[in-house]
Amino acid sequence: MENILRNIWRERSKYEGQGIPSTIVMPSDPDALVERLELLLASKVASNTGVRNELASICDELLRQKMMNKKQYKNLMINI
Repeated sequence: MENILRNIWRERSKYEGQGIPSTIVMPSDPDALVERLELLLASKVASNTGVRNELASICDELLRQKMMNKKQYKNLMINI
């Protein structure tokens, strides 16, 4: 058993992959962004910890489109 594991460990590069690139496609429609923001905020409240990056990206885009002011942006960033 030890020899089998040793061989697998030595040749692990054969078994390692590149993974899936995590690219987020951001819609430009502010209504779609707000809907997604609400969904992700609810998911965060339900203890889903994997949504912070997307939440921040949506907030950045809403700020850029002037659909959110800097004070709202800052409050959301503090709370996510």
